[in-house]
Amino acid sequence: MYQCRFRADRPRRQDLADDRAEARFPGQGPDGFVAYAKANPGKVSLGHAGVGSSNYPICRNFVKAAGVDVALVSYRGAGSALNDLMGGQIDGVCDTATSLYGAVESKKVKALAVATPGRLASLPDVPTSKEAGLPAFEAQGWNALFVPKNTPQPIIAKLNEALKTALSSQTLQGRFKELSSVPPTAEEVTPAFVAGFVPGEIERYRLLLQDK
Repeated sequence: MYQCRFRADRPRRQDLADDRAEARFPGQGPDGFVAYAKANPGKVSLGHAGVGSSNYPICRNFVKAAGVDVALVSYRGAGSALNDLMGGQIDGVCDTATSLYGAVESKKVKALAVATPGRLASLPDVPTSKEAGLPAFEAQGWNALFVPKNTPQPIIAKLNEALKTALSSQTLQGRFKELSSVPPTAEEVTPAFVAGFVPGEIERYRLLLQDK
């Protein structure tokens, strides 16, 4: 979840916007944002990249975890949502740290929380959702390799070993950090883990999207 820091190249607009933000979200932190949203149902707007995007369930996850009634604004892409956030047209966006890291670092937007179990190395000052008082708000993107269901086990094992070798390289580890991404644990890089994890994710998001 991110809240607008407002553009710094337009002083008059920034002054007005900062005053408005401070009045609406005291301290401009997670507590102030959620408290205002609860006190003003339907008045806070959160942008996302469209119902079919990964950003949308992040928004839905936040809304459910925070117990708030907000307006979810659909855009044709995350970039458009971010532009409106920086322009003060919406109050926040739901997006990945990878996408928003540059805007956060340049102080064009303010990060309220990351929906990960631990803080990100690239954004050490941003609290986790649990630290921000929203333990139920957890949303992490992930990638996995899949093969046809009848693929022989020796081939799966060979592919898995190649994946582990690639993930252990310093170059790739450094790239994960640059992208504000978290590399998988040793347990997560196993066929058995993925076989149990994926059905759980499908069910979790099925229930989330069913809940109106």
